Amino acid sequence: MKKILFFLAIAALGVVIRVTASGARGAAGKPAVAADYESEESDRIDHQLAQMMNMINKQAPVMVDKDTRLDNTWGLAHHFRYNYTLIDYDGAEVSAQQFTAAMRCYLRVG
Repeated sequence: MKKILFFLAIAALGVVIRVTASGARGAAGKPAVAADYESEESDRIDHQLAQMMNMINKQAPVMVDKDTRLDNTWGLAHHFRYNYTLIDYDGAEVSAQQFTAAMRCYLRVG
């Protein structure tokens, strides 16, 4: 249970950082000082994401629960992705719609 909460907390942080970063992208038409600040902020966010990915990847693969294994994380340009494997299921057993419907309340899809 602690592992699940740990990974959900990291996922939530990744979403918050992604939202923050997307707000810092449009510097066109702003004063140069603001654009420099946003550029530094963007670089800082990328650095923090890379640190989080490295921390998680050092521990991976790790079983999240009896059916789910976290294989690794990766990201680029303010995106943080998790690669999981459902170990007790065949891909033909679960449709994308079923999976999305079951996970929508836990994940931000899109």
